[in-house]
Amino acid sequence: MAALRWLLDVEGVRSASAGVLGGLAMGTYEMLSTWSIGPALLAPLELVATPHPFARAHPALIGLGMHLVTAGFWGTRLGAVAAAAPPRLLRGPGALLAGLMWGAGVWVVMGKIIGPLINPRIAGAPEPHFLVGHLLYGVVSVLALGAMLRVFPLREGEGSAHPRV
Repeated sequence: MAALRWLLDVEGVRSASAGVLGGLAMGTYEMLSTWSIGPALLAPLELVATPHPFARAHPALIGLGMHLVTAGFWGTRLGAVAAAAPPRLLRGPGALLAGLMWGAGVWVVMGKIIGPLINPRIAGAPEPHFLVGHLLYGVVSVLALGAMLRVFPLREGEGSAHPRV
């Protein structure tokens, strides 16, 4: 693990990784919750892939890739917010609340505005599962980012104004 420490010092890797972990948690929840109400286990991933030109060949794989790239992107935005916020935002009860707020915000932007513009079928995603999935994304992303910063603290010389999270 120590041999890969340098990777965490690359700008945005911590926060993108936290976003991907949140995306994996959300994707797992979405697949299981959607499967429990009827459609196939991979239906959420196939839904995400719908607008992609290669989705007919491997829809679940394309959907997984698109979902994780998007989750990583939102993780980098979380890192930018966390860099300007007090460190306690990523610890304890504050982290849970911050994660719920982050997930709700991503749900509004992606689930209700951008997602339906790119893929109109997303507007038909089953609620409240879609909202709960985004809340889970936010909580896991915030907790993962906080844990990474505790286990692998910022190196000496990285100021609090612009930490590379």
